[in-house]
Amino acid sequence: MKLKIGTARLQALLNKAVKGAGCNKLIPMTSLIAVKLSGGTLTLTTTDATNYLSLIEKEVEGDEFYVAVQVDLLAKLVAKMTCDEITLEVADNALNVIGNGKYQLDIPLEDDGSFVKLPNPVENFKKTKKIGTVDSSVILTSLTSIKPALATTMEYPWFTCYYVKDRVVATDTYTVADYAKGFLDEAKLINTNVMDLLGLFTDEISIYVDNDKMLFENEQGVVYAVVPNGIENYSINDIEGLVQQEFNYSCVIVKSALLNLLDRISLFVGVYDNGKITLSFGNDGLEVVSKYANETINYTNAENAGEFTCSTDINTLITQVKAQSGSEITIEYGKDNAIKIIDGDITSVVALLED
Repeated sequence: MKLKIGTARLQALLNKAVKGAGCNKLIPMTSLIAVKLSGGTLTLTTTDATNYLSLIEKEVEGDEFYVAVQVDLLAKLVAKMTCDEITLEVADNALNVIGNGKYQLDIPLEDDGSFVKLPNPVENFKKTKKIGTVDSSVILTSLTSIKPALATTMEYPWFTCYYVKDRVVATDTYTVADYAKGFLDEAKLINTNVMDLLGLFTDEISIYVDNDKMLFENEQGVVYAVVPNGIENYSINDIEGLVQQEFNYSCVIVKSALLNLLDRISLFVGVYDNGKITLSFGNDGLEVVSKYANETINYTNAENAGEFTCSTDINTLITQVKAQSGSEITIEYGKDNAIKIIDGDITSVVALLED
């Protein structure tokens, strides 16, 4: 069994495929990649033992082919190849990778001597219920602007996931990020690792559900995912209430200028300050104050500005300002609980600290 493929094509595929591998030493299959050629279509599959990524490349020359080998070694080897084409050949229980030279990768064997195969749960998935489609641009915006608001600890595991229906929402209970371009007909939680995998695709993705499993599919590949538990704990109505609340004042500020200011101020926020800074909104500009520093930035639009003073965490504020994609951002303020940052379809809510 062997196949031949352009080196650049294989490198591009493996660069993506490794992102689906969990590489958990306690679960051997998470360190493998399944390489399958059937009818001229090459499929590369990796898994973290819960979710599966399969990448598809058509018009590949070779025999009917299936082998599973160590993903890390194969990817690193192919990345270092400078030849035009690579041949993968199975012989004597080894995968020969032939390019600049000939390299042998061991093929894991079952107890009966047969080749190890990765499970293929996609085969049992019933594609009878389609619940949405999504353009790759929506996924990429979610990864850029919504992901920074996800919880990173497991006190509330559902908050480590995206809430998706007619909006894409993330929260760590201190900040909320809301994207007004959801893509599902029914509400689901999507694991952060799954959303990362969807970011590998560049075409529109069709989405199906089968009980507690989801399938994301286009011509470039498939992501098979288990739906996380806990959506009933997400309190989406309360979260959306924070996003929709009206504020007394608003101003428009150049994003890069505000980030530069916060970067300078951060040098004077000590370890005992708990990240706290004071924001003094005026009629024409915003003064940012720490214990040993202060700086003012002018608004580019002060039509609805007013005077208001509050405190927040500087690192959280920096993260949420960075997450916005536009050159200017609108900040709404005047409430005691939060400020709101708006950039087109993206809304971020940042909680305030007690003075």
